[in-house]
Amino acid sequence: MKPLFYLLAKHGPWEHHVRLKTIVKSEAAEHWLLAQGRKYAVDFEILVEPIWNPMSKQSLGKTITGPGSVARLEPILFFNNIQDAMYVKMKWGGA
Repeated sequence: MKPLFYLLAKHGPWEHHVRLKTIVKSEAAEHWLLAQGRKYAVDFEILVEPIWNPMSKQSLGKTITGPGSVARLEPILFFNNIQDAMYVKMKWGGA
């Protein structure tokens, strides 16, 4: 079963995803994808939502959303093309 954040994506279904640590990195990846002729919502999609992760520890840049929970803005790029996903992961340090 795919992770629940796939349900948050507006377009799809998507085969692959890459989580990036910052919005700046996701913007750089988006510019690269557009320069390569990829089309938003057809070849890729970017989701920037506060993702709740109960296993995360509080640190700088994270926001408390409830008792014992942590959420942070975590850009997620969705792809169907594995080569695009791997390039973004290697170039911008996807998790």
